[in-house]
Amino acid sequence: MKRLSIKYALCSTLGLLTILFSVPSCLNPKEFVNPELTTVQVSSLTLSSKANGDLSKVFFSIDHANGRIYNAQLLPFGTTIDSVQITVGIQTTATLKILFEGKELVRSAADSISLKECWGKGFTLEVSNESKGLKKSYTVEVRSYPQDPDTYAWNPIAQQLPDLTGMQTIYCHTDKDLYIFATKEGKTRLYHTTADALAWQEVMMTGLSGLPVYSATATPDGLLYALVGNSENASLALSENGGLQWSMANEVKNGSILLGGFTAPGEKASTLCLIEKSESGKNFFACLTPKRGYKRGAEVPLDFPREGISTALGESVHHPLLILIGAKDSSGKPSQKTWTTTTGLDWLSPAIKKEYILPAFEGAKSPLLMIAREEKNTLYCIYPASTSPQRDAQIYSSKDLGSTWTAHKANLMLPDAEQPFGRYQQLFGFTRNGLIFYLFGGQKVDGSQDRAIWEGKSYILN
Repeated sequence: MKRLSIKYALCSTLGLLTILFSVPSCLNPKEFVNPELTTVQVSSLTLSSKANGDLSKVFFSIDHANGRIYNAQLLPFGTTIDSVQITVGIQTTATLKILFEGKELVRSAADSISLKECWGKGFTLEVSNESKGLKKSYTVEVRSYPQDPDTYAWNPIAQQLPDLTGMQTIYCHTDKDLYIFATKEGKTRLYHTTADALAWQEVMMTGLSGLPVYSATATPDGLLYALVGNSENASLALSENGGLQWSMANEVKNGSILLGGFTAPGEKASTLCLIEKSESGKNFFACLTPKRGYKRGAEVPLDFPREGISTALGESVHHPLLILIGAKDSSGKPSQKTWTTTTGLDWLSPAIKKEYILPAFEGAKSPLLMIAREEKNTLYCIYPASTSPQRDAQIYSSKDLGSTWTAHKANLMLPDAEQPFGRYQQLFGFTRNGLIFYLFGGQKVDGSQDRAIWEGKSYILN
């Protein structure tokens, strides 16, 4: 019985299949007609101008729900463009009008329109399809920064510097920790704070107490180095615990200037960079690592900075790059070159056009070099104010690790001249993202110490 049922079912199935294939299909693909989707929405907007080659790179966001088109990335402050070529992405069956205050703007044969009257005010794109009775309008906003990007608001924070009156000061730092060596009458004190708290406290040192320090630096792995004595007969001291305990590094017998440090790829310990004077009286670049020991490099060029040195640690092609500027070279001439090294054994200064280098540093003790790693290794350099020659504070930036420098409006970017800001002689500080700066350590107009720590915030953060 079961075999007969199965046989009957198979025969029925074959019969149905035969009927299906013998009857013309109702689902013939040739009979499908794709429905035409009619829309008056804008799919894209591009502006271009011969007067501004970067305009065509500006991306415009489209808010269909609210009929709004705008550039999320603002154009530079003060940007104004008269004639632009406009390209709007719409369906071929749609008609486009460009309106300002209800009046249609005339387009040339090249789709160029004049935005002289409506720049900064916005204009309207009106897209319509008369045959379908469809119409939609978009307000286009070509936005620029409302204020000069150099505008910063400065205020003193609650914390202050320790009393450093009459002391010779040396500032060094890592990303997390800041140090000030303060020497008076041959004795040195050490002050420390974290970069977050900015609450300075004296470090009770052992092994270095009472010794004069004339050069010091902190390496990325947290080690502190100090040259004690004088430039003619100096010894290198090392602290591995934030300056509490010090020991002498016997590898270096006569260091003359500490230049900073970096941590090479694959290494845990940092490399210390310095200048060492040989027995013959010549100066050589040298480096020291706790594991690999001491190594001497090339002879120091005569135009390499020897006074008022300031360094910053950047990165180039995934490799640490130590960057240096200074006040005076070995002959006492004002320095204006930027120097870099990846090894510590030789330092290079790029040959660039005169208009792109820093001006000669004169009058004050030393420039201040800072880096904003979050801002693609952008460097900032501040020249403190000077009375001889008479010069107000100046600020510069470099987006290519010191190869070229651009001057900024110091009257907007630095504290106002009317504020009691210690803008003279020597400034210390650091930056966060290039949007927040902290400056301290300078002298007031009357020559007294400014104990205030000044915080400058870009208006962009408001």
